[in-house]
Amino acid sequence: MARPTRTLLWLLPALVLAGVAWGWGAFSSRLGELEALPAETAGAFEALCARLRELEVELEAARARLEHSERRGAAEREQAERMDRLEADLRSAGDGLALHGQRFERWKAHHEQQLTVGLGTRLEMLTHQAEERWSDLMGEVHQARRLAVLNRERIVELDRQGDRRPQQMWSELVGPTVQLSGETTVGTGVLLASVLDETSDLWTTPVITAWHVVRDILHDSREDDPSIPVRIYAADGSVRDESASLLGFDRWVDIALLELSTDEPCAHTARLADRERLAAVATFDPIYAVGCPLGNDPIPTFGEVADRRHEVDGERYWMISAPTYIGNSGGGIFDARTHELLAVFSKIYTHGSLQPTVVPHMGLATPLDVIYDWLAAEGLARIEPAEERGAPLTASATLDGPPERD
Repeated sequence: MARPTRTLLWLLPALVLAGVAWGWGAFSSRLGELEALPAETAGAFEALCARLRELEVELEAARARLEHSERRGAAEREQAERMDRLEADLRSAGDGLALHGQRFERWKAHHEQQLTVGLGTRLEMLTHQAEERWSDLMGEVHQARRLAVLNRERIVELDRQGDRRPQQMWSELVGPTVQLSGETTVGTGVLLASVLDETSDLWTTPVITAWHVVRDILHDSREDDPSIPVRIYAADGSVRDESASLLGFDRWVDIALLELSTDEPCAHTARLADRERLAAVATFDPIYAVGCPLGNDPIPTFGEVADRRHEVDGERYWMISAPTYIGNSGGGIFDARTHELLAVFSKIYTHGSLQPTVVPHMGLATPLDVIYDWLAAEGLARIEPAEERGAPLTASATLDGPPERD
């Protein structure tokens, strides 16, 4: 029995392992049965042990396969879970992408709308600003033009009145002024541009004056001489006496046109203002009145136009404030800036009936546009200025028969 016991001891580990599969109770019972077996059953028992070892190997292999299968299953489950998570993340990313796409489309539509509105508003604002700037610039341009005109006028005025240019002023204002005189009458006339008469080689010079001066001189003539004495003044102080003939007159307008015939042209003649300049004359325009008051040499006095529409006996005159006196009649009223002839002095106001007092700053003058109309209506002469100022003037008409006296 000793051998079987040792054999059983040798098989004890294997049986312990087998007991794991069949349970410890069954193993103990089986072990008791084995110990009770006779010796002849030892071979069978050895075979059983071998079988147990085979079973043990198979059990280990099965356990290894099981463990491998479990590990593989865990990996597969992990992989499946990962795939599930990836699919969930993919679905979530897709949903988020779709949501962002919708938001982007809404933002794009809103941005385009705001951009359109913003550009329109910006364009409207820029247009408004440009219009305001253009208006401001145009205002500045107009202001600059006004300042330029004003400065130009001031420069001209300063040029004329600053250094005064006395020689030129004398030539243009005093030089054309002549004295007309009779036995008891004295008055003034204005020389116009001289014209060469090619048939006689003489220079003819029109002289404009007031009719009442000529009338009174003719009344003074003892020999019924129709010529009018004319005294011409030179810049050096010398005097030349000539005689003029009467071309025509108008007692109502109080204007007369004389003509000088000389071997030489008159050195100083008046420049006539055109109708446009005459129409632009206004109250407060500065003027010079030049005449021979009380038989003196020509005297210039400064003043202004006081009234352009002063009527006396139905005739229109200009009232001037430049000091004038008896003897100024027929003298010129000149533009103080351009020195152009604007009118011919005619009358002066007096105050009182028994001993009239002359009011020297209330003189009346016949404007040149009235004289132009009279000359054109009578066909006596054309003395209006040509388009280019300073062009020669003509006075070719003549008057038939002696002048009518009144």
